[in-house]
Amino acid sequence: MQFVTSLFVFLLVYVFGSNLVSIPTGLALGLNQFLVIGLVIGLDFLQIPLFFFLFEQGQSRFKLVKILFNILPNSETVQGSFLKNIIEHGGQVSVMLVTAMPTFGGGIWTGVLVSHMLKLDRSRSVFFILVGAVINATAVWIGSATIWLVIKSIFIFVTK
Repeated sequence: MQFVTSLFVFLLVYVFGSNLVSIPTGLALGLNQFLVIGLVIGLDFLQIPLFFFLFEQGQSRFKLVKILFNILPNSETVQGSFLKNIIEHGGQVSVMLVTAMPTFGGGIWTGVLVSHMLKLDRSRSVFFILVGAVINATAVWIGSATIWLVIKSIFIFVTK
């Protein structure tokens, strides 16, 4: 029963948070680290077609997506900007790096958005977004596991 509850809490945190929050939560709840990483990468992969659909067809089908696209900068607005020039020059690798950033504002959503705005090949973009998601999850996993070991070591040292 504890496993099911921990898994449910982990999934809730994943849905409403990010990898930066959900991976440490899963580890702190005592879930197997490989289960946590596998779930995060699998769930990240499932998001890719959803976000492509929303960016490609969502404006005409969903009012909220249309409002969001009116708020976000479009290709004409950022034309000639330093960041856009760097991302255009990097192409698919830029999409991977944006997806791999383990911060709020990085990740799948941003990688798909960049790919869509640059009008990059979708099949290659999916591959690079997935590679970025694996890098993201691995970086957060290693960082979280290291911090968790340090905290446990401090508590063991203090309690002796």
